[in-house]
Amino acid sequence: MSVSRNTLITVIVIILFGWAMTAFYYASIDISEYLNDTSRSTMFELNLTPLIAFACLVGILSFIGFSKKKKKSWAKALLLPDEFEENDEREKQITSHHAELLTLA
Repeated sequence: MSVSRNTLITVIVIILFGWAMTAFYYASIDISEYLNDTSRSTMFELNLTPLIAFACLVGILSFIGFSKKKKKSWAKALLLPDEFEENDEREKQITSHHAELLTLA
């Protein structure tokens, strides 16, 4: 990734994190006001939109980062289980040998 793309992603993640923390801050203010005045109808309100957006973005970025470190395509990382990967030449040779035995049978 280029430096400008990394910078943009970092800024977006920090903004989403700040938005989520302000939602928690307003919820904590509502909780303290409820404890002082219990005649209120609701204890507190919490906007979950920033928290969900932050968690989704960080999850997607983490998945993409880990799959690129393993040098796999995202489709292969999503659809192919780790048990079916052939990492070295010996595993490929064993797999091809078993495939030949199955075709001869």
